[in-house]
Amino acid sequence: MTTKLNLTIEPQKGMDCLTFGMSIDDVVKILGNASIQDDNQDEDGFSYIELSYDDYDMSLFFEGDGAPSYLSDIEIENPETTLFGVKIFELNKEQVIDLMEKNGYNDADVNMDEELQEECVSYDNEIIDFYFDNDKLVSVNFGVILGPDGEIIK
Repeated sequence: MTTKLNLTIEPQKGMDCLTFGMSIDDVVKILGNASIQDDNQDEDGFSYIELSYDDYDMSLFFEGDGAPSYLSDIEIENPETTLFGVKIFELNKEQVIDLMEKNGYNDADVNMDEELQEECVSYDNEIIDFYFDNDKLVSVNFGVILGPDGEIIK
């Protein structure tokens, strides 16, 4: 591990020195080489690169046609992660929804992710999803929508 990250989620910005829109090269300069790197393509033909950092229980997702690719999503499972000053992995679903509401996020959509068999609380406008297994938070995925040159559109 090259850098010690402050594991604070900043919706639509990133996490500590990892900001959305960064290139893979910039992230590797900060965190070093990933534990695992995968080049993927989803069922719609969308290509992305995933860098997994086991030391942080975190995966970073990059999109872009070729090099460079830009950071668009972070998925984290680290119990030390905070959001709005609270360790979120200590909260249940109702407490997470309350925390989001207290901070101005009122558009929760609760549904079952059939593929993962986990309940998901999504905030589409903020692009943040909380995944629960038996009311226990197991992962958070948050990100942005990027333009072709890594600029944040939303």
